[in-house]
Amino acid sequence: MSRRESKAARRKRVIRNRIIVADAIILVVAIVVCVVLSRRSSAEIDWDYYKTKATNTETESYNLSEDTTKPDVWTASHIYCSLGDTITEEDYLDYVYVYDDYDNDPDIYVDYALVDTSTAGTYSVGFTVTDASGNTKYASTDVVVCDDTPAVVSGFEYNEEDLYSRCTAILDEIITDDMTDLQKVFAVFYYVRNLTYVANATTMEYKEEAYYMLSTGSDNCYGNVSLSKILLEMLGYQSFMVEGYDMDYIDQVHYWNMVSIDGGENWYYYDAAVWTWENDELPLCMITADVLLDISSRRGTHNFDTTLYPTNNGDLWTAETADELGIALTD
Repeated sequence: MSRRESKAARRKRVIRNRIIVADAIILVVAIVVCVVLSRRSSAEIDWDYYKTKATNTETESYNLSEDTTKPDVWTASHIYCSLGDTITEEDYLDYVYVYDDYDNDPDIYVDYALVDTSTAGTYSVGFTVTDASGNTKYASTDVVVCDDTPAVVSGFEYNEEDLYSRCTAILDEIITDDMTDLQKVFAVFYYVRNLTYVANATTMEYKEEAYYMLSTGSDNCYGNVSLSKILLEMLGYQSFMVEGYDMDYIDQVHYWNMVSIDGGENWYYYDAAVWTWENDELPLCMITADVLLDISSRRGTHNFDTTLYPTNNGDLWTAETADELGIALTD
């Protein structure tokens, strides 16, 4: 007569069998992995073989070997600073703008070894941008160390904490949650250009320039660019400076911004300076190069090399659609 297996013994047997099966599965997986790795040496494994490309509605995989397009790289026309300023690599990154069709975060190497902020003069800083596929693009711009700034703004003392506190208060005043991106840009545009324009010669590092404009209530077109850049970037947009050639009717250069509200895919021109003829024209805010060049051809105001700056895909607004967007055509 066979002995009946106890419950405890049966439980132990079941657990033992499960452990044996689990060990067998782990062994099979390990063997398969070893076989695969033996067929591909470590030198052949491309751990970045698959990346993601962000779209409006989905994320898709792509093969990096298919990406042969270099990143687009643009820089500000100039980087201004005062004697003795300390400019770090992170600071320089505020002046370069990159767009890549696949890689949302390309590597940027900044070469500023030749810049000497203890000596007035013009220096060069370089930006080497490399995407995940190894495509590389280089751009550079001038760093201008100004020797007359302290005398021009005697008694002025920059305070970065106070700068951002003031800018936060401004945005709280002029921006509401129900605004579109375009309406928010226009709110900044009209705020900045309502500050007083003065034809001074201040060209400090842009955060210092913006603080100077807020502290005094007035500044030149470079101040408009600097303050606009900070306010727009605090809203999550991108902005950088364009410097034109001498205007047709005066031996003086003019500054304005380029702005993107869609992560750098499209860029538009933005000029917060007040012109005596603004009531006869559309506001120079988020307009295409064609519109800006047409105005400049008649007024001689915006002479610049368009090949140095990004292109865009058409008008964001027109005189016909301005009213429904809540955009004021005149002050």
